[in-house]
Amino acid sequence: YAESPDTLREDFSLISTTTATSVPRVYEKIYDAIREQATESSVKERIFNWATDVGEAYHTTEDPGLGLRARAAVADRLVFQQVRDALGGNIDFLISGGGSLSAELCALYHGMGLPILEGYGLTETAPVLTVNPPEAPKIGTIGPPVVDVETKIDESVIPEGEFDDALGVTGELLVRGPNVTDGYWQDPAATERAFTQLDGRRWLRTGDVIEETADGFLVYHDRLKQLIVLSTGKNVAPQPIEDLFATADRVDQIMVVGDDEKFVGALIVPDFEELARLADREGVDLPEEPAAQCEHEAVHRWIQAAVDEANAELERTERIKAFELVPEEWTTRNDLLTPSMKKKRRNIHQEFEAAVDAIYAET
Repeated sequence: YAESPDTLREDFSLISTTTATSVPRVYEKIYDAIREQATESSVKERIFNWATDVGEAYHTTEDPGLGLRARAAVADRLVFQQVRDALGGNIDFLISGGGSLSAELCALYHGMGLPILEGYGLTETAPVLTVNPPEAPKIGTIGPPVVDVETKIDESVIPEGEFDDALGVTGELLVRGPNVTDGYWQDPAATERAFTQLDGRRWLRTGDVIEETADGFLVYHDRLKQLIVLSTGKNVAPQPIEDLFATADRVDQIMVVGDDEKFVGALIVPDFEELARLADREGVDLPEEPAAQCEHEAVHRWIQAAVDEANAELERTERIKAFELVPEEWTTRNDLLTPSMKKKRRNIHQEFEAAVDAIYAET
């Protein structure tokens, strides 16, 4: 048990951890701390950025050639060995669950020699359903089902034409196995809603949109009930869009909005420490108060650059066309994150309703 998300790097070093299990937000915070220390000067920043690019390329290329192997060895010696030593030097692998992990962030960890094995499960399934095997993980997936767990994809819940770009079969994930609950305590109505009969057998509805690839690995898309339905009728999964910002240095937190609207928007909490570094580098005089910084023209320009970079990887209907900056970090203390550090989307929407209204004020 770590002391807090802010002390994780020190905790890893103190315990000489060999493996750990946590949620994606924690791995984002660790990476932010690593990046902050590694980019204290412009020279260090260039070396770190070069090394992470090389590491990611090395671990996402099926057959890296001699040149890439050589660059990866140099990157490891210059940067990644120090990162591993700072985290105790003994990590075999890390496990991520409880939310969607950015594929880019996962690849960066693999590139640093700190492989993250993403898995998936529910409280109702005690809890693990799938996990990436340590010997052959696939970045961007939640792995294949564990032993004795059966899965089925219910395509009927997805509107026709949605997820056409998916490589595998996509729909709500149904599961059965010895780890699956029989039902909810003294709540037969909830139990009936949670289960369905198919092929003469009883399956638990997970409520998650999952893609099953040809090799049996599963890819998480989003909660079925959290799909954003634009006024055009297009369904948009917010989680993959938000995952693109996991490694954006100037964006701390983001939540995509747009239900019943013409386009996708976003609420963004900037990384105020990174804003200070950018301001120092560009000679911009920023106000001290976070709320005032959120109104500053330079800050909007810096955040817009991160949004543009993410939009370049998205389909037209998924692109963030407008955003509002909010100064308050979403935490468990202000009831904007769950204890497992997932966004409480309804709470965030209510807390920053005026900001959401501003996004769509001129439409």
